[in-house]
Amino acid sequence: MEKVKSYVQLSKELNIEYNDVLKPIEKFLDHKMNTWAGVNRLGLSQDLNEVNFDYCKILTF
Repeated sequence: MEKVKSYVQLSKELNIEYNDVLKPIEKFLDHKMNTWAGVNRLGLSQDLNEVNFDYCKILTF
């Protein structure tokens, strides 16, 4: 998970496009739209500041 976070941070510094950053790591991320407390969270925020992991996927990967 730390390597994924490092990858996202370096991609942000290099101004790499969101879709190009997302492709290699999307299998580890939570892409469900949560309506709990009215908050919608994607696996990777558009500004590359937030990474939300899907821990079930990681444990079974």
